[in-house]
Amino acid sequence: MFRQNLLKSIILPKIAKDINRKAFSIQQKALEKCWEFEFESSKLKRVLECRDELELNFFKHLETTDEVTFYQEYPLKLTYTYKEKKYDLIPSVLFYLKDIGYIIADVAGFRRMAKADNLTRWAVLKSYCMNNGIGLLVTSGKYSIQDVMKTEMDEGFENEILRAVEKGSINEEQYKEIKSKYKINYRKFAALVLKNKLQYTTSPFKLSRKQT
Repeated sequence: MFRQNLLKSIILPKIAKDINRKAFSIQQKALEKCWEFEFESSKLKRVLECRDELELNFFKHLETTDEVTFYQEYPLKLTYTYKEKKYDLIPSVLFYLKDIGYIIADVAGFRRMAKADNLTRWAVLKSYCMNNGIGLLVTSGKYSIQDVMKTEMDEGFENEILRAVEKGSINEEQYKEIKSKYKINYRKFAALVLKNKLQYTTSPFKLSRKQT
C-alpha cells in the first residue's frame, strides 16, 4: 500500500539508472534542529535523528517497506531565493525504490503546501531532480501535494475568490468574509491556491494573483 501511494504521487523524470551515493551525505545544518525525534534503523544500522514527527513517521515507513532498499536522510543542500533573500533547502530524504529508481522526498504538513515560500522552494528542488534523473515527492506522509490539489472544490467559493483577486490582493479580513458563506476547511483553501496558481503568504495574510 505504501508503495502504491508513493507511485501515484511521485513526479518521475527519466530516472537515471544509477547515481553516485557518495555524492550525498547528511547535511549537519539539518541536524541542528534534530534533538527530539530519533529511532534506530535496522537498514542503515545506526540511529537516525529527525527534524519533526512527520519526518520520523515517514522514515519509519521507508524502514519497513521491503521495496525501499536504501535511504539517506538530509542528503544535500541547495539554495533558493524568496523575496530577494537566500535560504537553504535541505530535503528530508533520498531513497531507492526497487524497480523505479532514486527519489527525493520533502516531508511537510499539508498546511505548508500552499504557501508561496514553500512553492518557491519546491520549484528549485523539482528543477534539481529533473536535471539529475531523480524522482520527487512532496508529502505529509499521509497526503501528497497532488492529493491536496485534487481536493473537490466548492465552485461558489472558488469563483468568488477568483473574482476578488482579479481586483487586487485579499487580506485576512476580506478572506474571512468570503469564507463565512461556505463550508471551507484548510485543505480546500490549499487546493484553491494550488489549482489556480495563486500567491498565498502569511504574516500578514495575503492572497493574490501571481506576478508574472
